[in-house]
Amino acid sequence: MRTRDAYVLGTYSSLNKTIIAYDTLVMNGYPKDGFYLVANKDTQAAFPRDLDEVIRPELPQSPAITEEHPQQLAEGRFLLVVTESK
Repeated sequence: MRTRDAYVLGTYSSLNKTIIAYDTLVMNGYPKDGFYLVANKDTQAAFPRDLDEVIRPELPQSPAITEEHPQQLAEGRFLLVVTESK
């Protein structure tokens, strides 16, 4: 699942589950600013605006990530992407 510096750590069915996973990873040593949240456009439209400060919603140059997970994105799942290791 690795793509250059970014890789998908997990896919989640809800924003709440994604945030719980993010919080757990940060508590285990991952840098707070090393995450992106990838979702389809309809799902992204539902993001709370204050989430942008926690998990960045747009992964620059992420076609490989989105191409590797078309079904999950079509189903409205959230992809939690990390750009740095702990």
